Amino acid sequence: MKKYIIGALGILISAIIIYYISRDISIEDIWSNIKQISIWQLLSLMLVYILSFLPRAIRWKLMFPESTRVTFKDSFIAIVAGFAGNNFIPARGGELIRMEVFSRRTKIARLTSLTSVFTEKILDGLVLLLFLLLSISLLNTDLLENIWLKNVLYLSLSIFLIATSAIIILKTNKRLVLKIFEKLLNNKLYVITEGIVEKVYNAIAFLQLNLNSLKIAFLSVLIWTIEGTVFVLAFYYFGLRIPVIVVGFFVLTIVNFGILIPSSPAYLGVFQGMVLLSLSLLNTKEELSLTLGVIIHFAQFFSVTSLAMILFTVSPLKSSVFLKSASKS
Repeated sequence: MKKYIIGALGILISAIIIYYISRDISIEDIWSNIKQISIWQLLSLMLVYILSFLPRAIRWKLMFPESTRVTFKDSFIAIVAGFAGNNFIPARGGELIRMEVFSRRTKIARLTSLTSVFTEKILDGLVLLLFLLLSISLLNTDLLENIWLKNVLYLSLSIFLIATSAIIILKTNKRLVLKIFEKLLNNKLYVITEGIVEKVYNAIAFLQLNLNSLKIAFLSVLIWTIEGTVFVLAFYYFGLRIPVIVVGFFVLTIVNFGILIPSSPAYLGVFQGMVLLSLSLLNTKEELSLTLGVIIHFAQFFSVTSLAMILFTVSPLKSSVFLKSASKS
């Protein structure tokens, strides 16, 4: 029942946003803008976006000890499957597909896989926060006077600081965490919780002051630099008279924090709404802003979905893996 409620809520939110952003906008103008982009420019956006999955796969592989024998192929296929799943399943249900595909290929416990994904999202969030602060400082300090932008910044900081603190506490004081659970829970629940804590602890074992952690940090920045390039190129292609590099990364951060909101599959409506909202701070015409949101979103959606279909064709995984994971979400 919960998954249906969340799914319905996400679709409702997307529908409301689509209605709100389209009611005063000329569809004819948007279509006219879309026709200005060439097929080669669109393909370049798709190619750059797909390139971001290479460092994603390498980073996820590095997050597991060498003894697990996780390969680049295992990581790459699972990540692409998860991102493609998000295009068709509401509330980021594709992450369950990613976990299922990865666990079946590597035999690593599902909870460990899911925890590593959660840790990965925290790393992504910290990089995006860094990009957001840098872009705001380079654009205009007056942007922070905007109430909703200030709220986004404060909320994001709060969420990721809490999550980061929880990981640090578990990493440095696992025994203390287990003792607390031992006092709070009965024996049966404690045994279950202890097993969960151990799997979560194994998933964050890579967090150490060593070369491997530096590689993971570098790859995290590289991933979002590549994804930000998609926005920068799109703005450049449409000839925006603004500092496209800084604005591209500014919009990237707003969009990715915005799509944390429950929405329909593929973040339809929310994605475009965040592009429109962030560019409105820079006095960009609404029709052009929405056009950019549609173009960038299509490039991401079509490229990863097409790649997933290709991998699905050549992969030995059966369709039941995807169907079973989708039903769980």
